[in-house]
Amino acid sequence: MRELYVCTKDAWLTSHHACHFHPVHGSHYIDLDGGLILVSVVFNGEHGKESFNAHPDVADLPDPVFEGTVSMSAHRDNQAKKYTDKHHAALASTLGVTDADTVVEVSKKSEARCKSVRIGHIS
Repeated sequence: MRELYVCTKDAWLTSHHACHFHPVHGSHYIDLDGGLILVSVVFNGEHGKESFNAHPDVADLPDPVFEGTVSMSAHRDNQAKKYTDKHHAALASTLGVTDADTVVEVSKKSEARCKSVRIGHIS
């Protein structure tokens, strides 16, 4: 399953070189304002996911299966996910993401820019 994250390019590179991402499906990103990226990831096992999530510069977007109806503004209150106003501002200014949008709308807006930066089943 592809998942979405907002992070710095350095955080993505660290995980990329540590082989945390699936060797075939891997990861794809688009640049956001503010020096951040929106990255779509398929992990190479649970350890890769845990290591990537543990990085202080990685903000986890809502899980589309379990949190698909959570608005991005409500998601900012979840400290475990590390999603802040800075991440939201980057998504808003680059992709037009609003407070009322869910991760599904974020995926649709990012996919309009790059077909590989999206949530969903691996394809």
